[in-house]
Amino acid sequence: MTRFASPHRNYCIYLESPKRKLERDEVKHEGGVKCQFVNGAYATDDPRVAAALRKHPACGTAFHEMKAEPAAPDGGNDKNKPGGKNAA
Repeated sequence: MTRFASPHRNYCIYLESPKRKLERDEVKHEGGVKCQFVNGAYATDDPRVAAALRKHPACGTAFHEMKAEPAAPDGGNDKNKPGGKNAA
């Protein structure tokens, strides 16, 4: 999962604008790619969205990519934590 952070709590980016469609005197929006940050955070599993966000002109100013946290070598179980599989 790729994560992005913004100092703006509700930052929103449209990578692709939605198409407007008129149906029975009502405008409907279809498609588009909207990236809505929640409490300054946005996460995606889509590599195309992540790549587009990295190339976005606001990347580095209005938001930035968060570095991935390395996985623990023992699968996250720490002998110093209560209940860890390596606990004494």
